Amino acid sequence: MSEQPADVAHAEPLPTGGPTTAVKRSGARGRLRKFFIRAWLPIVTAFVIYLFVSYRARGFDAAILRSDQRVTVTDASGLLTLAPVDHTHAATSSSLIFIPGAMVDPTAYAPLAREVALRGHAVTIVKLPARMASFEWQRNAVVSRVADVVRANPERKWIVGGHSVGGVVACYAARDHVDLLAGLVLIGTSHPRDFDLSRLTLDVTKITATRDGLASPAEVRANANRLPTATHWISIDGGNHSQFGYYGFQLGDHAAAISRADQQSQTVAAIVDALRRADAGER
Repeated sequence: MSEQPADVAHAEPLPTGGPTTAVKRSGARGRLRKFFIRAWLPIVTAFVIYLFVSYRARGFDAAILRSDQRVTVTDASGLLTLAPVDHTHAATSSSLIFIPGAMVDPTAYAPLAREVALRGHAVTIVKLPARMASFEWQRNAVVSRVADVVRANPERKWIVGGHSVGGVVACYAARDHVDLLAGLVLIGTSHPRDFDLSRLTLDVTKITATRDGLASPAEVRANANRLPTATHWISIDGGNHSQFGYYGFQLGDHAAAISRADQQSQTVAAIVDALRRADAGER
C-alpha cells in the first residue's frame, strides 16, 4: 500500500475566504444600508410630517388666541397664558399650569384654557421642547419650568395638569414639587404607571373618556391603585382621546360618540371644580 507524499499528507486546508470575499461582504452590507436609508428614511420623514400636520391646532376661531375685554392672552418664553382681565381676582384665585400631549400643537388647548379663564382662573400652557417629552431631559426641563412658574407667582394656589403624555409629566411635577402645588388634574392618560402616587397629599382629578383608544378604560383601571383613594374620577361617556384638544384624529384612537364641544364642556367643568376646591382648601 503506497503512502501519500509528505507534502500532500500535511498540506494546510485552503482558506474559505480572502480579500475578495471580504470586499464582497462589505459591499453587500453597504448596499443593504443604502437600501434601508433610501426605503425607510422617506417613510419615517413622511410619518413625522404627518404627525405634525395631524396634531396641529384646528377647528376653532383664531380670535380665541387674541386678547379682548374678558381674557388676556400672552405668548412668550415658551408659555401661552390665558387669564381673566379682572386682574384683582385672577391674581389671587387658583390657576392651572397645563402640559400638552406629545406632538400636539400647544394652541390646540387654547379653547379649553379660554373657557377656564372665562370662569375666573388663569391657565398657563407650558410648551414641550420640540413638542416632545420622550426623553428624560425633556421631561425634567418641563417639570423645572412648572416649578419656576409657580415660584414666580406664590400668591396663587396652583394646580398642575396635562393631557396624554402631558399627564405623565404632570405626575412627575406633582411628585417632585408637592410642596408648591394644590392639586393634580390628569386628562386622557393611564398614568401614573411607573411610580405610586397613592399617598400624594394633593387634590387629584382623573378625567377619562370611554372611547379613548390611547388611554383605554381598562388601562386606567389597572393603575387606579397608584392614585389616592380620594381621587375625583370623571368619565366622559362617548368621548375619545383626540377631542380633549382641538387637533386632528390621533393614531390608535377610537371615533367619538359625542361632539368635541360636549367633551370639552365636561372637561372644563371638571377642571373648574378642581380649581374651586383649591380656592376653598378642599380635597
